[in-house]
Amino acid sequence: MAFCQQYGLRIPILQAPMAGSCPVNLAVAVADAGGMGAMGAFMSSPRMGDTNRGSFQQLQLRGTLDHDGVVRERSDLFGIELIAD
Repeated sequence: MAFCQQYGLRIPILQAPMAGSCPVNLAVAVADAGGMGAMGAFMSSPRMGDTNRGSFQQLQLRGTLDHDGVVRERSDLFGIELIAD
């Protein structure tokens, strides 16, 4: 649980950032659940990576309501997969 405490996560889930298989909505869902969402950027241009980051942040700003109508605490951390040649 030290990982969760260090990064402010509620659950020890780190989404694997697989290029082409990790849409922004999935990363947001993982973060909303209390884990760390991630997006694969290997097959994306730098502009698309920036667009995805902005989309993630916009979706996070909307907040997520609990079953009893209370805004849940959620992680605003996310990872972006980069592969260097």
